[in-house]
Amino acid sequence: MKPEYGGKWSDHLADVLWDCRSSLKTTMGFSPFSLVYETEAINPVELVVPTPRVVLEENQEGTENTNNERRLADLEGLEEERGVTRRRSQRYQQMMAKAYAHIVHPRAFTEG
Repeated sequence: MKPEYGGKWSDHLADVLWDCRSSLKTTMGFSPFSLVYETEAINPVELVVPTPRVVLEENQEGTENTNNERRLADLEGLEEERGVTRRRSQRYQQMMAKAYAHIVHPRAFTEG
């Protein structure tokens, strides 16, 4: 069933961008959101139908200092994760270049 947008596709742009930014990318192994914030995004559906992850987070009470400490601990490994992503992306690009070079054969044309 094809959804009807009634010519107002721009109303759905924010939803599409959220999906792109929070989806796992094959080349990197991470989502862009997780590379920025060092945590996976909570899907809006998870707020309506709570998942164990959301329930656990809601049950953890703490002060602002405790929350700040947890956030800093999350951010400590961010640079390492970005390095892993950079290496995976480079490896993927090398594999694609090798596959392209294997398929494409240079041809020389002579006049006549």
